[in-house]
Amino acid sequence: MGHYEQEKVAIQKRIPNLDTFSTLIDRLSVENVKLATFEYRLEILSLDEETKRKELHFKIDTQKSIIDDIKEKLREEMARILIENDYDFYEEKRTFN
Repeated sequence: MGHYEQEKVAIQKRIPNLDTFSTLIDRLSVENVKLATFEYRLEILSLDEETKRKELHFKIDTQKSIIDDIKEKLREEMARILIENDYDFYEEKRTFN
């Protein structure tokens, strides 16, 4: 295995709380909660609060983009796992055991 292949293998090892499959799932759930919160706030605003409504529409659009990007990363990761039939990650060591 050449140097490039060794680097490629090392890059594919997943880091807990950064790029593991479970981290992406967690991030997706958090971002969906944010989206629901913004949508709820928009729903309860009175119609005369136009500035706040515009701000919330911007936040909602941003959240939807973030969610779409996370979903795409999840699809890519699932495909990679299925194709390679492998999932390599660092085992996270706890400090308070």
